[in-house]
Parts: sequence; C-alpha cells; structure tokens
Amino acid sequence: MLTQIFWWLGMALEAALLLRATRRNLIKVYPIFYSYLAYVFIESLLRFYVYVRHPTVFGSFYWSTQLVSVILGYGVVWEICRQALSRYPGALRMARSIVLLIFVVVTLKVLVNSLDGEVRSLAGTTAELERSFRVVQAFLISAIVGVLVHYRIRIGRNLLGLISGYGFFIAASIVNLTVRAFLGEGVQWLWQYLPAGAYLVALFTWCATMWSYQPNPEPKAEPRLEHDYQALVHSTRQRFRQVRAHVGRAARP
Repeated sequence: MLTQIFWWLGMALEAALLLRATRRNLIKVYPIFYSYLAYVFIESLLRFYVYVRHPTVFGSFYWSTQLVSVILGYGVVWEICRQALSRYPGALRMARSIVLLIFVVVTLKVLVNSLDGEVRSLAGTTAELERSFRVVQAFLISAIVGVLVHYRIRIGRNLLGLISGYGFFIAASIVNLTVRAFLGEGVQWLWQYLPAGAYLVALFTWCATMWSYQPNPEPKAEPRLEHDYQALVHSTRQRFRQVRAHVGRAARP
C-alpha cells in the first residue's frame, strides 16, 4: 500500500510540474530537466502497468528503464551547470568539457568491468553505473555550489530549487546504493522506500520553487570567475609552449 501511495503521488506531482511548465513555457528554459521529468513520468506509468499485469518480468523491465533514467539524470547536472554559469561563457565551456569527459570515463569503466566479469547481470551493471554516476553527480553539484559561493554568484529561486531537490535525491540515492551494496537484499525496506521518499521530497521542492519562472538575478558587480578562467587559459597555453620548446630542443641533434 505504501509503495502504491508513493507511486501515484509521485506521478501526480510529475504531471502537475509538466503541465505547469507547458503553460508557463518553462520547458524552453530548462529543456533537459523537463525531458528527464517527462521520461520518469512515462517510466512510472509503464512500470506500474508491468508490475500489475506482468509481475514476473518486472525486475528486468525495471533495470532496463532505470539505465535510461540514470543517464538522463546526469543531464540534469549539466542543466544545473548551464544555468549557473550562463553568464560566463569561458567557464561554461570548460565545465562542459569536464562534465562530458567524466561521463565518458565513468561509462567506459562500468562497461569494462562488465566485460571482465565483475558485473554479470543487467541489474548489476545498472546498479554499478548508477552508483558511479550518483557519486560523480554529487561531486559535480558540490563543485558548482562551491563556485557559486566562492564567487558570490547570486541565483534565482528556480535554480536554487533545482539544486536543492536534485541534490537531496542524489544524496539519498548514494546512501541507499551504498548500504545495499554492503548489506544486500536484507535491507529491502531501505532500498524500497528511501529513494521513493527522497524523490517525493525533491518533487515537492520543485513544485514550491519552479512553479513559475524566476531567473537568476543580474550580478551587482562582475565576479572574478571569467577573469580567473582567462588567466588559467593563458597560464596553460604558456606551459604548453614551454613544454613544446623543451621537447623541440631535446629532439635536435
């Protein structure tokens, strides 16, 4: 009964957020986030149907759809990064490269582990990928928040809610996956209710903070972020020139 309450309440909140976003044209502002939300909504409907009509295949169906959800969830982190650094093109380019590189590295690591036999099933592969991505997402969100605090960059209610809701969900997911990895199915109540409860908290947070468009406020003074980025680029280029010159001298007969 509790599982179904979580299920239907979550879908009702997702539908409300998507309908509101359509009416307020928020989808154009946060396309990745609402794409993720739309997928989770459709995924929940399909999972409920399979759970009721075809319970014997629910496990494999769950892990198949969860794989897509994990990958799209990584995109939410990029949405947060894109919104937080929208006024700083140089820093945003660097962040995009870092986020993409980490995504490729983590994905390849999990695939190699599965080919080596460390993860033998779809459930195991997806759980390993989810655990790795959740940890990376937590690190990236923490880094974004650190940049915002360090450079005193003000953010609007929408972005604050997006960070708070998704950050809380990610933290709860890491706790759940870690405990499950060490204790196995013996703590079924934990991995069954903790993610669903945390996701409901995230949905309520988004309903409270993303019900209407509230952009990031204009900065009162230009932060040092873009200046520091340009200084880093200049320093890196100088180092490369020095290394290239050193290699060139060493290669001469």
